[in-house]
Amino acid sequence: MFITVHASCGIFISQAVKSPILVFLLSLFSHYLLDIIPHGDRDLSEWIGKKPVRLFKIEAIDLTILAVYLGILFWQGSESNILLLVISIIGAALPDILSEIRHQSINSLATFYRQFRLLDRIRLIKGFLNWQNRVHDKLHWLIKTNMGWVGGISIQVILVLMFFFLTAKFFK
Repeated sequence: MFITVHASCGIFISQAVKSPILVFLLSLFSHYLLDIIPHGDRDLSEWIGKKPVRLFKIEAIDLTILAVYLGILFWQGSESNILLLVISIIGAALPDILSEIRHQSINSLATFYRQFRLLDRIRLIKGFLNWQNRVHDKLHWLIKTNMGWVGGISIQVILVLMFFFLTAKFFK
C-alpha cells in the first residue's frame, strides 16, 4: 500500500488524539490493519522487478501526492499540531520502512555493526526485523485475492479520499 494511504490514516488519527505516544502507536497499528485490505501490491512488485528506477518514480509520485495532501489541509486552515502530524506519518510508515531496511540493507547493517563491535545488537536488530517482516507479510496476504493493480490503486485512492474528507470535515 502506498505511503500516502497509511499517512492519511495517521493524519486522521493525529487530529483525533492529542497524546504523541498514542498517536504513534495508533498510527503504527493502523498500518497493519490497512495492509489486511487487498491493495494490488503483487502485480506492482512484479512490474518493478529489478528496476529500482521504477520504484523511485512510484515513490516520488506517492510522496508528491502526500505533500499536496498536507498542503491542502493547511490551505484549508487546519490548525494541526505539526509534531503530531510528523509522529503520525512516521508511525504509519514505519512497518514499510523496516521491511525495506530488512530487504535492502541487512548486510550493510552487519558490516557497520561489526566495525563498532556491536555484533550482539545486530542479532537483536536482525531478529526484530525478521519478526516484523513475517507479521507484515502475513497481514498483506491474509485475504487471498487476485486483484490486479488497477483494482488495488482504486481501493487506495478511495481510502485516501475517505481519510482526507474525514480529516477535513471533522478537524479544521
